[in-house]
Amino acid sequence: MINSLSAQSPSSDVTLLNYALTLENLESAFYTQGLLQLSSADFANSTFIQNFGSVIGGDVYAYLCLIRDQEEQHVRTLQSLITGLGGTPVKPCTYNFAYKTADQFATLAALLENTGVMAYDGALYQIQSLSIK
Repeated sequence: MINSLSAQSPSSDVTLLNYALTLENLESAFYTQGLLQLSSADFANSTFIQNFGSVIGGDVYAYLCLIRDQEEQHVRTLQSLITGLGGTPVKPCTYNFAYKTADQFATLAALLENTGVMAYDGALYQIQSLSIK
């Protein structure tokens, strides 16, 4: 259901978009830090990745780099939308991810991605501005 525009829309939408930006900042930092900390060999040798076989396992680092780049683009897009609505984008926090191995990284990545999908799914219908939809 599309709601009509109201005087409250931009403020409400900015709040929702900043919520999404908070999640995207988290995911962007997660992938950036992980790819700096762990090598291609770490991922290729992980049990989690080896279970996918050599076709996927051999390219996992490159795929993770693509995901990182997409998360960074999500951050830029949300910042632009928020600014366009007259809001101020939230700043990223300092994150301390508790992984030491590629297997732990992959497990945490799945949790973060699922959390992000659920958050978007729960908040998406609340956006008021037709220009954002």
